[in-house]
Amino acid sequence: MARLILALDGQIQMNLLEKISEIESLGDGWNSHGATKLPELVIAKAKSVSIVLDNCGFEVFPTGRNSIQFEKTVGGEYLEIEVFGDKIETYHETESRLTNGVADTTENTIVSKR
Repeated sequence: MARLILALDGQIQMNLLEKISEIESLGDGWNSHGATKLPELVIAKAKSVSIVLDNCGFEVFPTGRNSIQFEKTVGGEYLEIEVFGDKIETYHETESRLTNGVADTTENTIVSKR
């Protein structure tokens, strides 16, 4: 049985690990645009990341780029963490500044090339 969490907005949500387990069960063609089943390495890395991000208001989605994406919007800020088999990319947007990708660590961005 899935563990459910009452979110701040009153909606009941599954935790990130449960959602990733559902994503793991998706097969080839899951998005109707030719996406393939996500690699086991991507699933394993996303599960590791989810342990840190769980209960922090992130949503998690599969992408057609063989990755899993975590997203969170609070006020005027947007944070995206995309987990690939060989790297983790981030994107951070505020009303005044964009921070993109693997190279930027000036705002304590979580970055990994593994």
